[in-house]
Amino acid sequence: MAKTDQNATVYRGNRKVLRYTVTDDDNAGAALDITTYLMRWAATRTDASGDPIESGAVIDLNSTSNPSQVVKTTPASGIVDVTLLEADTTSLTPGTYYIELEGVDASSNSEVFAVGTLTIEPNIDNA
Repeated sequence: MAKTDQNATVYRGNRKVLRYTVTDDDNAGAALDITTYLMRWAATRTDASGDPIESGAVIDLNSTSNPSQVVKTTPASGIVDVTLLEADTTSLTPGTYYIELEGVDASSNSEVFAVGTLTIEPNIDNA
């Protein structure tokens, strides 16, 4: 079961580090060793009711293509840091976005570990 309400706020065009601790629901919530997992973090727009719009991610990062932005900081303890760079949010419209942290194991099984919202606040320097 994914951790819910993993919400964050960033000012448009600013850098932000989001830290997640992945846990194993099948093992009393102990930290899950994510050493062999491909980790993916994505954000998509939401509609007026806050539901994700399934038209594709506006930010899509993973530990293979973006190794400096999706870092398994302490993989044996399930800790992963996602870094949003200035360029990731500069062109986004201020508002609320649905976010998801997902892992894909060595057998290509996918599991959503965290969901929430990312609020992009306006920034006068990046208006």
